[in-house]
Formats: sequence, C-alpha cells, structure tokens
Amino acid sequence: MNRAEEAKLAWTLIESATTLLSPQARAQLCVKVGAGDQDDAIVAVLELYARTRADMPTELATVVRTWVGGYRGADAEPFLRDLLDRIAPPTASDPTGSPASRVSKQQARTGDFVAR
Repeated sequence: MNRAEEAKLAWTLIESATTLLSPQARAQLCVKVGAGDQDDAIVAVLELYARTRADMPTELATVVRTWVGGYRGADAEPFLRDLLDRIAPPTASDPTGSPASRVSKQQARTGDFVAR
C-alpha cells in the first residue's frame, strides 16, 4: 500500500469512527494525517475500535488487513495483528458495522478519545 492509499485509509477510518470521537480527538487525528503521520492516525483509530469493541464495516476491515499485511516481518506486525484481532466483526443485525451500533457513551469514554 503506498502513502496515498494509507492516507485514504486513515481518512476513511477517521470518518467511520466519528461517532466515537470527541471533536478535539477527531481534529487531532486529522492534523496527524494532514502532517503525513497517517500510520499513527490509523493505529489510534484501530486502538479506539479495539478498546470500545465497536463494529468495523467489513469492507473497511478488509483494507485494514491489507495495510497490516504490509508490516509482515516487521517488529510492529504482532502488535498490529493483535489489535486487528480485538476489533469486533459486524453483527448480523447491523452488517454495515456502524461504530455506534454496540458502543455506549460510557464504554467509549477512555483515553483521549471520547464519545460525543
């Protein structure tokens, strides 16, 4: 995956997690991507999904798996694979994987990322 594709993935992840992010946290992530630090932004959103047990849309999870595959053999690979394993798959009742579908505000209130 090239840097342009990584940037697109970062923006897509941020958009998909908007309901889980405070306006300040979303702005911080946007600044990271705008500054070319899309890897950190991607990891931050994946950590948010894993921590809140929010559903990730299947199509997006497929792209994330491809991105993680780019780390094959790197020191970060085990961490990224573990993170991906902790992200909940979409439920049958909500196949779009809407982040708000399984996360209450109380569950999402952790770290710098808080639900609206």
